[in-house]
Amino acid sequence: MSQGDPTSGERLKEEESVRKDESIIPVNRDGLMARDESGNSLPMHCIMHDVSDRKRAEEALRESQRRQAEAERLAAVGRIAARVAHEINNPLAGIRNAFRLVRDAVPAGHPDHDMVGRIEREIDRISHIVRQMYSLYHQQEARIGDVAVAQAIEDVLVMLEPLRRERGVALDAGRVPLGLTVRLAEGGLQQILYNLVANAVEASPPGGVVAVAAQLAHEHHRDLVEISVRDQGRGVPPEIRHRIFEPFFTSKSAADSGKGFGPGLSVVRNIVESHGGSITLESTPGQGTVFRVFLPHNPKAEEQ
Repeated sequence: MSQGDPTSGERLKEEESVRKDESIIPVNRDGLMARDESGNSLPMHCIMHDVSDRKRAEEALRESQRRQAEAERLAAVGRIAARVAHEINNPLAGIRNAFRLVRDAVPAGHPDHDMVGRIEREIDRISHIVRQMYSLYHQQEARIGDVAVAQAIEDVLVMLEPLRRERGVALDAGRVPLGLTVRLAEGGLQQILYNLVANAVEASPPGGVVAVAAQLAHEHHRDLVEISVRDQGRGVPPEIRHRIFEPFFTSKSAADSGKGFGPGLSVVRNIVESHGGSITLESTPGQGTVFRVFLPHNPKAEEQ
């Protein structure tokens, strides 16, 4: 064997390397081992390979697979939800029609007249859940258009005024730029806001404030509209945050009002992600929760 004859190649484990500009990159180090005529090892010659592109591609593939698996899981849950909703809807319509006869037969002076309103509200709540179950599986085929964020927030706050008064909670919309727009299916933004704000109102204590805000944001080299809904409730415990977007999951105890059940947050995430957006949750126990929705910004609509 001649001096410097290479006898084996060795690839060491992936590691990090610091470039001249002090940035850190992932690398693979290829080493070529050689021995002299006596069999003694000679200094190893190494070549560093920048694997940043490969790492990014692997991460993108993993994220794509995760999103695909989540979409398939949600579709399966949605099919079940739609089937259940169909089975509930028919007898619910019969109950609603029969209740109207009972409601009209109970005079205002009857000692149990207050139960009439309670029953009607519960029927409405079941009907709302059924509609959400349909939405979880099949969003209405609505036209895609430019939606004014400020107007959508104002409309939703008006719709939730009765719930706000009932719960003794204040709604603060702050200053929302009038020209701020997103491109969404008709009614999509209102549905997102309605679910988030209604949940925030129900989570807040009497005298609490639910703050709704919207602004431009920049993330991953693109302009976004960030919409936040903040409450002053008890917060979401860390151990259940990963489940908060599951259909029919609720962080509320049985001792609470009984509201909050339903696929609302699943529907919200489904709408947001189907339009190229994202939603995040931040929560501090005892101090409240804030949901942030990020949707692609449509500056062309504001230029017109």
